[in-house]
Amino acid sequence: MDLTRIYRGLVESKVELEKVFGEKEEIIYLEELTLLIIEQEYSRYEKVKSIYVQKYRAELQVQVLLSIDEYNDELMENLLDTEYDIRKRFSCLTFTFLYPPVRNVEREDIMHPEARCIFSRQEKKLWQIM
Repeated sequence: MDLTRIYRGLVESKVELEKVFGEKEEIIYLEELTLLIIEQEYSRYEKVKSIYVQKYRAELQVQVLLSIDEYNDELMENLLDTEYDIRKRFSCLTFTFLYPPVRNVEREDIMHPEARCIFSRQEKKLWQIM
């Protein structure tokens, strides 16, 4: 078994993942890789304002902040399809996804102080500048 198989979401459990790597620290690597995929997939949607994540026990809590005032059926269907694909691809990880509409709300008003931003439409990423 190799990282490509894990990356494609073919590993069924954390126990199997630990058998592959032998160390629990390697799960952290998989989680970080998963966050890159989450950023890549959700940033495609123009209405995604930012994405925050925090870890609570073994769960990755992902908040996809939307630059809308109220929910849009088509947008939500697309976001939920993306979530389904991520859950299927990385079935050995546990997630919670939330999609609050926060057009003009500041991060401090709704986010836990330890949540970290993995995507923001306002911030330029290094690879976008180059």
